[in-house]
Order: sequence, then structure tokens, then C-alpha cells
Amino acid sequence: MARKGLFSKFKDYNYILDQLLERKRFQENSKNLLLSMFYKIETSYDDYAKIKIVNSSKSHFLDEIIKIIDEYCNHIYLLDPKKEEIQELKKRHTWALTDEREKKIYSYPTEVALLYGIADIKPKYFFIHNKYDYLKDSFQKVLVDGSNLNKTEVIRNFNGWSWDVDGDKNINCLNNLIYQDLAIIFGSAFLKRWEGDSSPKKDYIAEIKKRLKDGYDEKIMHSFYISLMRLLLVVSNDHEDNIAIYNKALKSYEDISNKSEYILKISREKMKISKSLEQIEKILNSQELLIREYNRRNKLRSDDKKYFSLEGLVNDLSRKKELRVKRFKQLMELSKPSSYLAMKEELKEKINILSVFSKDSIDVLEYVKAFQKEVIKCIDKEIEEITEKEEYIELLYKLRYLKKLRVDSNTKIEDIKVLNNLVEKLMKKIVTKACENRIFNVFARNVDLNYWIISRVIDSQIINFETIDISLMKEKVDGQEVISVLIYDNDVLEKKEDIDFEFDKKDLAVRFKKQVSLYVL
Repeated sequence: MARKGLFSKFKDYNYILDQLLERKRFQENSKNLLLSMFYKIETSYDDYAKIKIVNSSKSHFLDEIIKIIDEYCNHIYLLDPKKEEIQELKKRHTWALTDEREKKIYSYPTEVALLYGIADIKPKYFFIHNKYDYLKDSFQKVLVDGSNLNKTEVIRNFNGWSWDVDGDKNINCLNNLIYQDLAIIFGSAFLKRWEGDSSPKKDYIAEIKKRLKDGYDEKIMHSFYISLMRLLLVVSNDHEDNIAIYNKALKSYEDISNKSEYILKISREKMKISKSLEQIEKILNSQELLIREYNRRNKLRSDDKKYFSLEGLVNDLSRKKELRVKRFKQLMELSKPSSYLAMKEELKEKINILSVFSKDSIDVLEYVKAFQKEVIKCIDKEIEEITEKEEYIELLYKLRYLKKLRVDSNTKIEDIKVLNNLVEKLMKKIVTKACENRIFNVFARNVDLNYWIISRVIDSQIINFETIDISLMKEKVDGQEVISVLIYDNDVLEKKEDIDFEFDKKDLAVRFKKQVSLYVL
């Protein structure tokens, strides 16, 4: 039975989960782990939502998990880490494997691993148009794994007391980084819509370009897109295949660069198809020619491949006719000046992206930095267009979150000097504007000193800015006067740090020992 009072009083999740577990008849260890997983989500969700500026409710998140289990999961197998059965998970460097057809999850016996498996077993589409075929596998892999990791973050990095990103050391950091970057710029709703859209007709990459162009400008759109696609390719393991694709694209571009030769080649192919279609039409419209063709082909075929009736030949000829008509229409379209220019631009873009494979060696970190600079550039543009006070706070939370994202198990964005400096510059801009607009209290009249004081809050792992008080303290240490910044969270001292650079005390805007709220109340 489910534990009493386990979930929110606003919805009887005790009853809902209890009924689900009875219906599914999972093993007892799986039931217990599910209960523990739901309890951790319930405990951590509010902090998670605050840090990430998540707008969907806790009940919506829990409902989604329950729906996935109900519709897509009939069996959960918790594997013993000490036994041979765990080897496949280790081999694939994953927490859980799923069988969508049989509705089975094979998982490490932890809440995070089980939540990953539940996230993974739900069908994900992330359709990518065929014209981006060289990017398809890499992009889909990142999006699927990123989506699964995004779902587990609520208990991976939160425990109801604190926000701790050390749990991200054992994940695929780059997949998570790229997914979270896209969520920051385009919104999680856009990624969820892409994930759940089962129609292959919509070109979501074209939508990404349009959103960048409309929200920022064409220059940012181009540099963001190229940097993203290059990063996706260098983190994939298909470098040899991509080198071959790059060389083929160069050859294709060379072929179409001679416009007159290109048009002549299309004209020749159109003429050849026209003659073929004319011949097929003659045969299909004449019983005599049809029989003659039937006999001719059967003489050339082995017994197991002979036609048994005229109908088989008619079907074959009709299919060939259909394919030739389709190709003829394509050639007509390609012969248009606008189509020629579009194709030339697409090839040029493709070559530009794939040019990463023209180098002797590839430094993945170089492409991580390039893409993160584009993400930061977009956020900078957003700061310039802020009209509501709440937007300053939201962007500050986003930048704080961005700083903590990992590039690898040992490195976060804030550990990369060039990126940290860019983020700090934006945070200073936001804090200064927030003070000017009476969102934050002013602690020093000097802009640099004021930001340094407030940045002690941002650099902490305190979850909610609204509960923060700041106090300045003056004391003698070894005969020297030292001024410290004290950070309180709900009146509990969380952090104390000495101001270690020269400044004029006249610049301080608050009295010593007085606790002042970060927010203007």
C-alpha cells in the first residue's frame, strides 16, 4: 500500500498510485522504488521549478509520470549491480534500457535510474527533415537523451534541502548541455511539442531558424545555427562517415557551380525521362505491344523471376512511370532560378558545417565554447528588450543555472574563464538594471561594488532570491579592518565572505550589521 500523506493534499496521489501499482502487479522491490521516487519528486519539485523557472505544476509533472507508467510500462526489472545482468547497462553507459514493444524497463535499482527508464520508454519523435540527413542521427540522439536527463533532474540535483549539481558528473554532460541550451533559448514547450509531434511533415530546424531570425536577427540566427550543428557533429562518433559526406558535398557544389553545365545536365536527364515515359505509355496503351514486351522480358528472366501474368508487367511499368514522373517534376523545379540558388545555398551551408572535418584534429571544447557564446549572445539581446520587472529575475535565474551546467565531469561553464566572464558581464547588467528599477535594494553606490555584494547571493546555492537578506559587518582581523558580506536565507546565515578589493566605505549604501532584504519589499 502507498504511504499515508506521501503526496500533495490537492490530489489524492496515494490512491492513484496505489491503484496503478495494483493494476500493474509490479514486483515488490519495483513498487517500493516507485513510491520512493514519487516521494522524492514531491519533496524536490518546488525547488527545481524555482531554479529552472519551470511554469508547469508539480501535479502536471506527477500526472505525466503516472500516465507514462500506465500506458507504456508493464514490467520493471531492477538489475543487481553485482551480477552479470548489469553488464549491458554498463556497456551502453546508461542507467536504464527499455523495450517499447514489450513495455519493459531494465534499470539500476535507484530512483534516478528508474525515472530515466520511465522517461525513455515514452515514444519520442523529434523528426528531422530529410534535407538534414547528415545531422539526423546526431541531433535525435542528443534530443532523446537530453529529454530523459531533463526529466530526472528534479531528483538528480535536488533533495528538498539544496541544489547540488555534483550529481551531473555521471551523465552525458554534452547531451544535457545542448538540450538545456535549447530549452533556455526556445523554451521547454517547444522541445516538448517537437518530441511529441508524430507527423514527419513539419521542419523543426526551419522553425528554429525562423525563431532566431524573428527573435534576434539574421546574423545571430546564422552563427547560432552553424555553431549548434557543428557541435552536434563533433560530439557524434561518426567522424569517418561525416568526412565522406563532406567530400561528397564539395563535389556536388563544384558540379552545380557551373550554371550552364548544370542546366544542360538537367535538360539531358529530362529528355531521357520524356523518351522513357513515351515508350511506357505506348506499351501500356497497346495490347499487342504489351504482350510483345511481356514475352521479351520473360525470355531474359530466370524461372523464379518470370511474370505469371500481364498484370505483373502492367504493375511494374506503372510504378516506373510514377517514379519517372516524380523525378521529372523534381527536375522542372530544380531548373527554376530560385530553386537553383536555394540548392546552392543549402550546399554551401552544409559544407560550412561539415568543414570541421577538414581539420587534422578536432577539439570538442572549442565547439562547446563557440556554441555557448551564441547562447549567451541571445540572452544579451533579450536583456536589451526587457519590459517587465519579472523578466530581469527570470533571466538572472537562467544565467545562474547556465553557469552550473557541465561540459564534462570535471568542468562547468563557470570553470571556463572566457565563458564565465561573458556570463558575469550579463549578470552585472541585469543586477544593475534590477537595482535601477527598484527590484533589488542598492547595497553600494559604486556599481562594481554593488554587483560584487549581490553576486555573493547568485554564486551561492540558495534556491530562492526572495528569502535572502544581506548584511555588512566591520571587524578587526590581525589589526586590519575587514568588511564582510553576510548572506542570510530565512534568517539563517548561509555564507560569509570578506570583500577583498579596495573600495571607499562612503560608497556603501546600508548600515553595518543591519539585515537588508535583497528584494525591495
